[in-house]
Amino acid sequence: MVKSDRNGEKIEYNGGRTEADIVMWVLKRAGPPSTEANSCDDLKNKIDTAKLVLVYFGETSNPKYSEAFLKVAEGSTVSENFIFFHIDNKECAVALGAGDYPALGLFRKFDESPIFEKGSWDAA
Repeated sequence: MVKSDRNGEKIEYNGGRTEADIVMWVLKRAGPPSTEANSCDDLKNKIDTAKLVLVYFGETSNPKYSEAFLKVAEGSTVSENFIFFHIDNKECAVALGAGDYPALGLFRKFDESPIFEKGSWDAA
């Protein structure tokens, strides 16, 4: 079965066969590339429910968000494997280990986690 993502790009369905897997696959393509977390607790819950999560900690007006983070989140290759969230909450970034602000965090259910890129990544 071939579906179309938000950019009109044809992609093959390679998700699971359960109702939950199919719904998640469709929502990832039909919804926004990154979902805003309402609070730090909300973000922690979202991180706990996914295998691979990328989080942008910072203001969405920052070019690092719009030109770098969203650009990656919109790419069908990366978005196939990751779930993207963003939150503008410095205290949450510190509580989860980011330290700097803005920061990019990778949360995963295996290996070392979380991993942060703290402020040195360029929007390009």
